[in-house]
Amino acid sequence: MLNYETLLSSYDDKLTLMQWLKKVEAALKDASAVSFKVNKRGDATLTFSVVFEDGSELETSPIILQQGESVQGAAIRNGHLILTLTNGDELDAGNLGAVSGFSINDSQHLIVAYQNGTIQDLGAIFTGDVSITGNLAAAAVKTASLTSDEGEIRAQKPVVEVMTGYNFTKLTQQYGNLNISYAGAVKNGNKLTLALAGTYEKTSDGDNENIGYFSIPTSVAAKMFPFHINDIGDVLEFKVINFVDTSNATILGPAIRLIKNQYGSLFIYVQSVTGLTTGHTYYFRYEVTFLLSDNLAV
Repeated sequence: MLNYETLLSSYDDKLTLMQWLKKVEAALKDASAVSFKVNKRGDATLTFSVVFEDGSELETSPIILQQGESVQGAAIRNGHLILTLTNGDELDAGNLGAVSGFSINDSQHLIVAYQNGTIQDLGAIFTGDVSITGNLAAAAVKTASLTSDEGEIRAQKPVVEVMTGYNFTKLTQQYGNLNISYAGAVKNGNKLTLALAGTYEKTSDGDNENIGYFSIPTSVAAKMFPFHINDIGDVLEFKVINFVDTSNATILGPAIRLIKNQYGSLFIYVQSVTGLTTGHTYYFRYEVTFLLSDNLAV
């Protein structure tokens, strides 16, 4: 066992172990210990050192053990400094202010709580909202498991891409009344699908009718390659779709064209409404899909 007088007495105005431990306790108010060392000085003499997070150390004055006794090992256990002597006894040298838990505050900062009652704010660790219900478990995921050419990647649930920056704006009609029942944009990986459905009532004679436009992110629009047609513009799509007369199910086929402007907006036009009957209402549905991969033709 350690000589009891060693703990209580002072030699040549040097710190005793008890005084040193009080100095450690004071130091731990502003820092936390990460390890403990036993320094053997020879002639049954040793010192103890506590290593702090910033790399600094706090060392005791030399301590002389009784004959035949020595410190076999030391460890920080549950926040306490534990010394193990060669005779098997253990000495609890006190609380070193170890970590007792973690939390995230309302500002999404990581807060460390130490066993000595102090806390430390480590700053923001993420942006946005995180909601966890139940237990959170994480396993190691290797990149090779996601990129291997020999296997498949299977999703247990549908993968839905966040459609930020997409919207549709209906424009005022010149020759009829337009009602949009659905407008949607879906991007999956390197594909973009646009869909538009509704009814159009022709009220007067006219020609081209501007239905509206989709706004999409410029990064996506840059992957769409139009063809310029004089008097029309940069055309991405030009096809005939069905206009179904809601009164008698007559099917007519006006052409729809999709124009891309310099700002990334996609305008949808009815090429001609002259074939539609004035006073009649027609149902239509338009859908188009674009590949957003690199242009292999250049």
